[in-house]
Amino acid sequence: ELSAHLSPLKHLGLITEWNDREIRPGTDWEDEILQSLDRSDLVVLLVSSDFINSGYCYGVEMTRALACHDRGTACVIPVIARPCRWSALPFAKLQALPAEAKAITTWADRDSAYLSVVQGVEDAARRLLASSSSIAAEWVASLLARRRVTRVVQLFLKERGLYHGPINGEPANVPLHEAVREFQLRSGLLADGLIGPETLRAIVAQSGPARPPTW
Repeated sequence: ELSAHLSPLKHLGLITEWNDREIRPGTDWEDEILQSLDRSDLVVLLVSSDFINSGYCYGVEMTRALACHDRGTACVIPVIARPCRWSALPFAKLQALPAEAKAITTWADRDSAYLSVVQGVEDAARRLLASSSSIAAEWVASLLARRRVTRVVQLFLKERGLYHGPINGEPANVPLHEAVREFQLRSGLLADGLIGPETLRAIVAQSGPARPPTW
């Protein structure tokens, strides 16, 4: 029933759903469940007395999900399906759904209860997507910065006759590695061929007055 109510989020591309009914015959079911938990960005715990009573659901799946949450690799949302004594359990520290953590079966209108759950899941999914976009943007900016630095190093070494490869900002470059290593040997540095802080300081010191690079 919850899966049907989550359909709008699937159509919007905000979530994709996985549950153990998707495990194929002949598959190691436990390995499949644990791997799926580890890959998930968002984990919904359907809380009821049956869930709490299940040694596997409570003792294995919930423990694994909370470990992912504590590492910051997943967001875990308890959804209170039926009334039960859950407020002293480990997942009680997390904000539960529906609104006011009122069990779904106690709502006069269950569709309204499920709507509350869907709205909470949507909010969490959008926050995760925004966070992922921010991380991706930072990674791209970092990559571009590394390429700019590498290009400056290539130009510096080319001017000194040490590097004869392309000026492309690509660090995975055998001629560049050899040129950096030769420069390090001449400068009395550890000759590992890597463009590290000491090598960059030596390049800056030998570059003379700073001038704006051309790109």
